[in-house]
Amino acid sequence: MRALGADDERLYCDLYTDPRLMRHIGPVLEDEHVRRSFRAALAAVTRRPPRHIYFGLQRVSDGASIGVCALRDIDPAGQYAEIGLMLRREAHATGLAREGLDAVTTWAFSALRLDRIYGRTDPSNHAACRMACRAGFSLVAGDVGGTTASSRLFVRHRPVPVPSTNH
Repeated sequence: MRALGADDERLYCDLYTDPRLMRHIGPVLEDEHVRRSFRAALAAVTRRPPRHIYFGLQRVSDGASIGVCALRDIDPAGQYAEIGLMLRREAHATGLAREGLDAVTTWAFSALRLDRIYGRTDPSNHAACRMACRAGFSLVAGDVGGTTASSRLFVRHRPVPVPSTNH
């Protein structure tokens, strides 16, 4: 993972304009709208404190850009944020989504001192639901935080340090 940069515009636009990828997320963005959205994502990280942070995800083996992960609606007082992730289709079912979620979540717990991170997914996106569980997220029952019946809410809490048994 790395900070989203200007070189990621093509990746970002490809993801948000792909009807197959967007079928579980929302409407496909039109060209000008997706470019505005990308510029806003780049600018978001300059705000202090940042409300949104975007990351580019790369394959370690060859450095290829494979996706985008975001921490959105960061609430330092409440110590939580929403996480979202999108990968190019060729990176699906490779374990890279779980690795990306784990890396960004671990970073957020450490660097931002968040206590919990939540994500939402379409319940019919079975692969995303399984991946969230594999990445240490737990399914939350009921309508929590504005979640509707058309989305599933997953939460991961910051690990509690195990006390040392040394005296």
